[in-house]
Amino acid sequence: MTRNNNDTTLLAWTTAATTEASEWSNAVLSDDKPAVWAVATGTIFFGSTLACSTLMQQRLLHISTATMGPIPSVLGFFTVCMASVAAHKAALIAYQHQEQQHLHLSNHQHWYSSSNKDSWNLQHHWENGMAQVQQLPQLAGQFCREMSSAFSVTKNDHGDILNLAPMFQTPLHTVRIAALGFLAFKALGGRCWAIAPSSFTHLGSFARRSLSAGETYATPAQRTALERLGRLVGCHTCGTRHLFSLNQKVKFVGDHMPPKSLAAKMNRAWYRRWLGWRKVQYRFYPQCTGCSSIQGGLLSKAANQGHKRPWAGPSLARLRANSHFHGFRPRLGHLAGGLVGGTAVHGASSTWPTTETERVVASLEDKNRQRYRNCHADVVSYGQGIYRTTMELVGLKPPSRGW
Repeated sequence: MTRNNNDTTLLAWTTAATTEASEWSNAVLSDDKPAVWAVATGTIFFGSTLACSTLMQQRLLHISTATMGPIPSVLGFFTVCMASVAAHKAALIAYQHQEQQHLHLSNHQHWYSSSNKDSWNLQHHWENGMAQVQQLPQLAGQFCREMSSAFSVTKNDHGDILNLAPMFQTPLHTVRIAALGFLAFKALGGRCWAIAPSSFTHLGSFARRSLSAGETYATPAQRTALERLGRLVGCHTCGTRHLFSLNQKVKFVGDHMPPKSLAAKMNRAWYRRWLGWRKVQYRFYPQCTGCSSIQGGLLSKAANQGHKRPWAGPSLARLRANSHFHGFRPRLGHLAGGLVGGTAVHGASSTWPTTETERVVASLEDKNRQRYRNCHADVVSYGQGIYRTTMELVGLKPPSRGW
Protein backbone atom coordinates (compact mmCIF):
# COMPACT_ATOMS: atom_id res chain seq x y z
CA MET A 1 0.00 0.00 0.00
CA THR A 2 2.86 2.36 0.86
CA ARG A 3 4.61 1.53 -2.38
CA ASN A 4 1.47 2.31 -4.39
CA ASN A 5 1.14 5.65 -2.59
CA ASN A 6 4.78 6.46 -3.37
CA ASP A 7 4.25 5.56 -7.02
CA THR A 8 1.15 7.71 -7.17
CA THR A 9 2.97 10.65 -5.54
CA LEU A 10 5.92 10.24 -7.91
CA LEU A 11 3.58 10.13 -10.90
CA ALA A 12 1.82 13.28 -9.70
CA TRP A 13 5.13 15.11 -9.20
CA THR A 14 6.33 13.99 -12.66
CA THR A 15 3.12 15.16 -14.31
CA ALA A 16 3.26 18.50 -12.54
CA ALA A 17 6.92 18.99 -13.48
CA THR A 18 6.23 18.09 -17.11
CA THR A 19 3.30 20.51 -17.26
CA GLU A 20 5.35 23.31 -15.68
CA ALA A 21 8.26 22.69 -18.06
CA SER A 22 5.89 22.75 -21.03
CA GLU A 23 4.35 26.02 -19.89
CA TRP A 24 7.80 27.56 -19.32
CA SER A 25 8.92 26.41 -22.77
CA ASN A 26 5.84 27.88 -24.40
CA ALA A 27 6.33 31.17 -22.54
CA VAL A 28 10.00 31.48 -23.45
CA LEU A 29 9.95 30.09 -26.97
CA SER A 30 6.66 31.58 -28.09
CA ASP A 31 6.56 34.48 -30.47
CA ASP A 32 3.92 36.39 -28.49
CA LYS A 33 6.45 38.87 -27.11
CA PRO A 34 8.71 40.06 -29.95
CA ALA A 35 9.60 43.17 -27.94
CA VAL A 36 11.61 40.97 -25.58
CA TRP A 37 13.62 39.73 -28.52
CA ALA A 38 14.16 43.32 -29.65
CA VAL A 39 15.53 44.33 -26.25
CA ALA A 40 17.81 41.27 -26.10
CA THR A 41 19.03 41.87 -29.65
CA GLY A 42 19.77 45.53 -28.89
CA THR A 43 21.81 44.56 -25.83
CA ILE A 44 23.80 41.95 -27.76
CA PHE A 45 24.53 44.22 -30.72
CA PHE A 46 25.52 47.10 -28.44
CA GLY A 47 28.00 44.94 -26.55
CA SER A 48 29.28 43.33 -29.77
CA THR A 49 29.97 46.73 -31.33
CA LEU A 50 31.94 47.77 -28.26
CA ALA A 51 33.88 44.50 -28.39
CA CYS A 52 34.73 45.04 -32.07
CA SER A 53 35.99 48.52 -31.26
CA THR A 54 38.16 47.17 -28.44
CA LEU A 55 39.63 44.55 -30.76
CA MET A 56 40.30 47.07 -33.52
CA GLN A 57 42.03 49.44 -31.09
CA GLN A 58 44.22 46.61 -29.85
CA ARG A 59 45.10 44.91 -33.13
CA LEU A 60 45.11 47.73 -35.67
CA LEU A 61 45.54 51.04 -33.87
CA HIS A 62 47.69 49.80 -30.95
CA ILE A 63 45.68 51.96 -28.56
CA SER A 64 45.12 51.16 -24.90
CA THR A 65 44.25 52.97 -21.69
CA ALA A 66 47.92 54.00 -21.58
CA THR A 67 47.55 56.04 -24.79
CA MET A 68 47.71 59.79 -24.37
CA GLY A 69 44.31 61.36 -23.85
CA PRO A 70 41.84 62.24 -25.15
CA ILE A 71 42.31 59.66 -27.91
CA PRO A 72 40.70 56.71 -26.03
CA SER A 73 37.82 58.90 -24.88
CA VAL A 74 37.10 60.25 -28.36
CA LEU A 75 37.19 56.78 -29.91
CA GLY A 76 34.98 55.49 -27.13
CA PHE A 77 32.43 58.26 -27.69
CA PHE A 78 32.08 57.48 -31.38
CA THR A 79 31.95 53.77 -30.58
CA VAL A 80 29.02 54.26 -28.20
CA CYS A 81 27.19 56.34 -30.80
CA MET A 82 27.74 53.71 -33.47
CA ALA A 83 26.71 50.94 -31.08
CA SER A 84 23.49 52.80 -30.27
CA VAL A 85 22.55 53.05 -33.96
CA ALA A 86 23.43 49.37 -34.46
CA ALA A 87 21.28 48.35 -31.48
CA HIS A 88 18.38 50.43 -32.83
CA LYS A 89 18.53 48.88 -36.30
CA ALA A 90 19.01 45.35 -34.99
CA ALA A 91 16.05 45.74 -32.61
CA LEU A 92 13.78 46.81 -35.46
CA ILE A 93 14.81 43.84 -37.59
CA ALA A 94 14.43 41.40 -34.70
CA TYR A 95 11.00 42.79 -33.84
CA GLN A 96 9.59 42.53 -37.33
CA HIS A 97 11.13 39.07 -37.80
CA GLN A 98 9.54 37.72 -34.63
CA GLU A 99 6.24 39.41 -35.48
CA GLN A 100 6.23 37.70 -38.87
CA GLN A 101 6.89 34.36 -37.19
CA HIS A 102 3.96 35.04 -34.86
CA LEU A 103 1.69 35.77 -37.83
CA HIS A 104 2.87 32.60 -39.52
CA LEU A 105 2.06 30.65 -36.36
CA SER A 106 -1.40 32.21 -36.09
CA ASN A 107 -2.25 31.45 -39.73
CA HIS A 108 -1.33 27.77 -39.47
CA GLN A 109 -2.44 26.93 -35.96
CA HIS A 110 -6.01 26.11 -37.02
CA TRP A 111 -4.73 23.06 -38.93
CA TYR A 112 -3.94 21.30 -35.68
CA SER A 113 -6.32 20.02 -33.03
CA SER A 114 -5.91 20.60 -29.34
CA SER A 115 -5.18 16.91 -28.75
CA ASN A 116 -1.76 17.02 -30.37
CA LYS A 117 -0.99 20.64 -29.41
CA ASP A 118 2.01 19.82 -27.20
CA SER A 119 3.71 17.66 -29.81
CA TRP A 120 2.97 20.25 -32.46
CA ASN A 121 4.49 23.00 -30.29
CA LEU A 122 7.76 21.09 -29.99
CA GLN A 123 7.84 20.39 -33.72
CA HIS A 124 7.00 24.00 -34.49
CA HIS A 125 9.76 25.34 -32.20
CA TRP A 126 12.29 23.05 -33.88
CA GLU A 127 11.21 23.99 -37.40
CA ASN A 128 11.01 27.66 -36.45
CA GLY A 129 14.53 27.56 -34.99
CA MET A 130 15.96 25.90 -38.10
CA ALA A 131 14.17 28.41 -40.33
CA GLN A 132 15.65 31.29 -38.34
CA VAL A 133 19.14 29.82 -38.64
CA GLN A 134 18.71 29.58 -42.41
CA GLN A 135 17.60 33.21 -42.53
CA LEU A 136 20.65 34.52 -40.66
CA PRO A 137 22.60 35.47 -43.83
CA GLN A 138 19.56 37.33 -45.15
CA LEU A 139 19.08 39.16 -41.85
CA ALA A 140 22.79 40.01 -41.71
CA GLY A 141 22.62 41.51 -45.19
CA GLN A 142 19.53 43.48 -44.26
CA PHE A 143 21.28 44.79 -41.13
CA CYS A 144 24.28 45.96 -43.19
CA ARG A 145 21.98 47.78 -45.62
CA GLU A 146 20.13 49.44 -42.76
CA MET A 147 23.38 50.55 -41.13
CA SER A 148 24.70 51.97 -44.39
CA SER A 149 21.53 54.02 -44.84
CA ALA A 150 21.43 55.25 -41.23
CA PHE A 151 23.82 58.13 -41.97
CA SER A 152 22.40 59.10 -45.36
CA VAL A 153 19.66 61.64 -45.80
CA THR A 154 16.47 60.30 -47.40
CA LYS A 155 13.14 61.79 -48.40
CA ASN A 156 11.63 60.54 -45.12
CA ASP A 157 13.71 63.04 -43.16
CA HIS A 158 11.79 66.02 -44.60
CA GLY A 159 14.55 68.51 -43.88
CA ASP A 160 15.19 67.11 -40.39
CA ILE A 161 18.95 66.94 -40.91
CA LEU A 162 22.16 68.13 -39.28
CA ASN A 163 24.59 70.06 -41.47
CA LEU A 164 28.05 69.31 -40.12
CA ALA A 165 29.87 70.52 -43.22
CA PRO A 166 28.97 71.74 -46.71
CA MET A 167 29.57 68.25 -48.08
CA PHE A 168 28.39 66.16 -45.11
CA GLN A 169 24.87 65.80 -43.77
CA THR A 170 23.36 63.27 -41.37
CA PRO A 171 19.74 62.75 -40.33
CA LEU A 172 18.83 64.21 -36.96
CA HIS A 173 17.00 60.96 -36.25
CA THR A 174 20.35 59.16 -36.20
CA VAL A 175 21.81 61.87 -33.97
CA ARG A 176 18.92 61.47 -31.53
CA ILE A 177 19.40 57.71 -31.36
CA ALA A 178 23.12 58.17 -30.71
CA ALA A 179 22.38 60.76 -28.01
CA LEU A 180 19.90 58.43 -26.30
CA GLY A 181 22.38 55.56 -26.29
CA PHE A 182 25.20 57.75 -25.01
CA LEU A 183 23.09 59.18 -22.17
CA ALA A 184 21.92 55.69 -21.19
CA PHE A 185 25.51 54.42 -21.31
CA LYS A 186 26.70 57.20 -19.00
CA ALA A 187 23.71 56.80 -16.67
CA LEU A 188 24.61 53.12 -16.24
CA GLY A 189 28.17 54.02 -15.23
CA GLY A 190 29.88 53.57 -18.58
CA ARG A 191 33.12 55.38 -19.38
CA CYS A 192 34.20 56.04 -22.95
CA TRP A 193 37.93 55.70 -22.33
CA ALA A 194 37.39 52.31 -20.67
CA ILE A 195 36.31 50.78 -24.00
CA ALA A 196 39.98 50.82 -25.02
CA PRO A 197 42.05 47.70 -24.26
CA SER A 198 43.25 47.63 -20.68
CA SER A 199 46.93 48.43 -20.27
CA PHE A 200 49.03 46.18 -18.04
CA THR A 201 51.30 49.06 -17.10
CA HIS A 202 48.83 51.88 -16.55
CA LEU A 203 45.40 52.40 -15.06
CA GLY A 204 43.11 49.65 -16.35
CA SER A 205 39.66 49.81 -17.88
CA PHE A 206 38.01 48.45 -14.72
CA ALA A 207 39.60 50.91 -12.28
CA ARG A 208 36.88 52.16 -9.94
CA ARG A 209 37.80 52.21 -6.27
CA SER A 210 41.23 52.36 -4.66
CA LEU A 211 43.10 52.80 -1.38
CA SER A 212 45.56 55.46 -0.33
CA ALA A 213 49.16 54.29 -0.63
CA GLY A 214 52.73 55.37 -0.05
CA GLU A 215 55.97 54.58 -1.79
CA THR A 216 56.37 51.28 0.10
CA TYR A 217 54.56 48.01 -0.46
CA ALA A 218 51.14 47.36 1.01
CA THR A 219 50.91 46.57 4.69
CA PRO A 220 49.09 43.43 5.94
CA ALA A 221 46.01 45.52 6.73
CA GLN A 222 46.08 47.06 3.27
CA ARG A 223 46.50 43.64 1.63
CA THR A 224 43.44 42.40 3.47
CA ALA A 225 41.47 45.45 2.37
CA LEU A 226 42.67 44.98 -1.22
CA GLU A 227 41.46 41.37 -1.16
CA ARG A 228 37.99 42.50 -0.15
CA LEU A 229 38.04 45.37 -2.64
CA GLY A 230 39.15 43.05 -5.44
CA ARG A 231 36.30 40.63 -4.80
CA LEU A 232 33.90 43.58 -4.80
CA VAL A 233 34.98 45.59 -7.87
CA GLY A 234 37.41 43.19 -9.58
CA CYS A 235 40.91 43.55 -10.97
CA HIS A 236 41.43 47.01 -12.45
CA THR A 237 43.16 45.48 -15.48
CA CYS A 238 41.01 42.50 -16.52
CA GLY A 239 37.92 42.87 -14.33
CA THR A 240 37.97 39.39 -12.83
CA ARG A 241 36.72 38.90 -9.27
CA HIS A 242 37.92 35.30 -8.79
CA LEU A 243 34.59 34.32 -7.27
CA PHE A 244 35.13 30.63 -8.01
CA SER A 245 38.87 30.39 -7.19
CA LEU A 246 38.31 28.80 -3.79
CA ASN A 247 41.73 27.16 -3.48
CA GLN A 248 43.70 30.33 -4.21
CA LYS A 249 44.57 32.11 -0.97
CA VAL A 250 45.98 35.36 -2.37
CA LYS A 251 43.93 36.61 -5.31
CA PHE A 252 44.68 40.33 -5.45
CA VAL A 253 47.68 42.53 -4.81
CA GLY A 254 48.10 46.29 -4.61
CA ASP A 255 49.15 48.00 -7.84
CA HIS A 256 50.77 51.42 -7.41
CA MET A 257 49.11 54.09 -9.50
CA PRO A 258 50.72 56.13 -10.86
CA PRO A 259 53.70 53.80 -11.32
CA LYS A 260 56.67 54.58 -9.16
CA SER A 261 59.01 55.35 -12.03
CA LEU A 262 56.48 57.69 -13.66
CA ALA A 263 55.72 59.38 -10.32
CA ALA A 264 59.44 59.91 -9.72
CA LYS A 265 59.75 61.57 -13.11
CA MET A 266 56.77 63.81 -12.39
CA ASN A 267 58.19 64.81 -9.00
CA ARG A 268 61.49 65.81 -10.64
CA ALA A 269 59.76 68.13 -13.11
CA TRP A 270 61.03 71.69 -12.87
CA TYR A 271 57.58 73.30 -12.83
CA ARG A 272 56.54 71.29 -9.76
CA ARG A 273 59.62 72.44 -7.88
CA TRP A 274 59.23 76.02 -9.09
CA LEU A 275 55.54 76.19 -8.13
CA GLY A 276 56.08 74.32 -4.88
CA TRP A 277 53.60 71.56 -5.66
CA ARG A 278 53.53 68.61 -3.34
CA LYS A 279 54.66 65.18 -4.46
CA VAL A 280 52.41 62.94 -6.50
CA GLN A 281 50.07 60.93 -4.32
CA TYR A 282 49.94 57.17 -4.82
CA ARG A 283 46.87 54.98 -4.85
CA PHE A 284 46.56 51.21 -4.50
CA TYR A 285 44.28 49.57 -7.08
CA PRO A 286 43.38 45.88 -6.73
CA GLN A 287 45.10 43.76 -9.36
CA CYS A 288 44.83 39.99 -9.73
CA THR A 289 47.97 37.91 -9.42
CA GLY A 290 47.82 36.90 -13.09
CA CYS A 291 47.87 40.47 -14.37
CA SER A 292 50.50 41.37 -11.77
CA SER A 293 52.77 38.60 -13.10
CA ILE A 294 52.33 39.82 -16.68
CA GLN A 295 53.10 43.36 -15.59
CA GLY A 296 56.26 42.23 -13.81
CA GLY A 297 57.41 40.36 -16.91
CA LEU A 298 56.87 43.40 -19.11
CA LEU A 299 58.82 45.64 -16.76
CA SER A 300 61.67 43.15 -16.48
CA LYS A 301 61.84 42.83 -20.25
CA ALA A 302 61.89 46.60 -20.66
CA ALA A 303 64.63 46.92 -18.04
CA ASN A 304 66.71 44.24 -19.76
CA GLN A 305 66.39 46.08 -23.06
CA GLY A 306 67.84 49.20 -21.44
CA HIS A 307 64.74 51.37 -21.27
CA LYS A 308 65.20 54.09 -18.67
CA ARG A 309 61.52 55.05 -18.75
CA PRO A 310 59.61 51.77 -19.25
CA TRP A 311 56.27 53.20 -18.10
CA ALA A 312 56.28 56.11 -20.55
CA GLY A 313 57.98 54.45 -23.50
CA PRO A 314 55.96 53.49 -26.61
CA SER A 315 57.36 49.95 -26.42
CA LEU A 316 55.04 49.28 -23.47
CA ALA A 317 52.17 51.66 -24.14
CA ARG A 318 51.28 50.63 -27.68
CA LEU A 319 52.33 47.04 -28.27
CA ARG A 320 49.50 44.52 -28.45
CA ALA A 321 51.21 42.31 -25.89
CA ASN A 322 50.91 45.10 -23.35
CA SER A 323 47.10 45.31 -23.31
CA HIS A 324 44.29 43.02 -22.23
CA PHE A 325 41.26 42.43 -24.48
CA HIS A 326 38.11 42.65 -22.37
CA GLY A 327 35.47 42.92 -25.07
CA PHE A 328 33.61 39.77 -24.05
CA ARG A 329 33.28 40.68 -20.39
CA PRO A 330 29.70 41.92 -19.78
CA ARG A 331 29.21 45.26 -18.09
CA LEU A 332 26.24 47.18 -16.82
CA GLY A 333 26.71 49.78 -19.54
CA HIS A 334 25.87 47.18 -22.20
CA LEU A 335 22.23 47.38 -21.07
CA ALA A 336 22.09 50.74 -22.82
CA GLY A 337 21.60 48.76 -26.03
CA GLY A 338 18.54 47.10 -24.52
CA LEU A 339 17.13 50.51 -23.62
CA VAL A 340 17.66 51.76 -27.17
CA GLY A 341 16.12 48.58 -28.57
CA GLY A 342 13.12 48.81 -26.26
CA THR A 343 12.61 52.45 -27.22
CA ALA A 344 12.76 51.52 -30.90
CA VAL A 345 9.79 49.15 -30.66
CA HIS A 346 7.87 50.90 -27.88
CA GLY A 347 4.26 51.44 -28.88
CA ALA A 348 4.62 49.50 -32.13
CA SER A 349 1.40 48.02 -33.44
CA SER A 350 1.00 44.25 -33.30
CA THR A 351 -1.13 44.23 -36.45
CA TRP A 352 0.91 44.41 -39.61
CA PRO A 353 -0.58 45.28 -42.98
CA THR A 354 2.07 43.31 -44.83
CA THR A 355 4.74 40.69 -44.31
CA GLU A 356 7.36 42.31 -46.52
CA THR A 357 10.47 42.96 -44.48
CA GLU A 358 11.42 46.28 -46.03
CA ARG A 359 7.93 47.78 -45.66
CA VAL A 360 7.60 46.61 -42.05
CA VAL A 361 10.94 48.11 -41.05
CA ALA A 362 10.13 51.31 -42.93
CA SER A 363 6.82 51.59 -41.07
CA LEU A 364 8.52 51.17 -37.71
CA GLU A 365 11.27 53.59 -38.72
CA ASP A 366 8.73 56.26 -39.64
CA LYS A 367 6.96 55.85 -36.29
CA ASN A 368 10.26 56.08 -34.43
CA ARG A 369 11.34 59.13 -36.42
CA GLN A 370 8.17 61.00 -35.47
CA ARG A 371 8.32 59.87 -31.83
CA TYR A 372 11.97 60.92 -31.48
CA ARG A 373 11.21 64.24 -33.17
CA ASN A 374 8.37 64.93 -30.73
CA CYS A 375 10.55 63.99 -27.76
CA HIS A 376 13.30 66.28 -29.04
CA ALA A 377 10.82 69.15 -29.36
CA ASP A 378 9.55 68.55 -25.81
CA VAL A 379 13.10 68.60 -24.41
CA VAL A 380 13.92 71.83 -26.26
CA SER A 381 10.69 73.46 -25.08
CA TYR A 382 11.38 72.38 -21.50
CA GLY A 383 14.93 73.73 -21.68
CA GLN A 384 13.75 77.04 -23.08
CA GLY A 385 11.26 77.37 -20.23
CA ILE A 386 14.00 76.80 -17.66
CA TYR A 387 16.23 79.31 -19.45
CA ARG A 388 13.57 82.00 -19.48
CA THR A 389 12.73 81.41 -15.82
CA THR A 390 16.40 81.69 -14.88
CA MET A 391 16.79 84.91 -16.84
CA GLU A 392 13.78 86.41 -15.08
CA LEU A 393 15.08 85.40 -11.66
CA VAL A 394 18.41 87.15 -12.20
CA GLY A 395 16.65 90.27 -13.49
CA LEU A 396 17.49 89.92 -17.19
CA LYS A 397 15.06 90.15 -20.05
CA PRO A 398 14.63 86.78 -21.79
CA PRO A 399 14.79 86.72 -25.59
CA SER A 400 11.49 87.04 -27.37
CA ARG A 401 12.17 84.09 -29.66
CA GLY A 402 14.19 80.95 -29.29
CA TRP A 403 16.90 80.95 -26.66
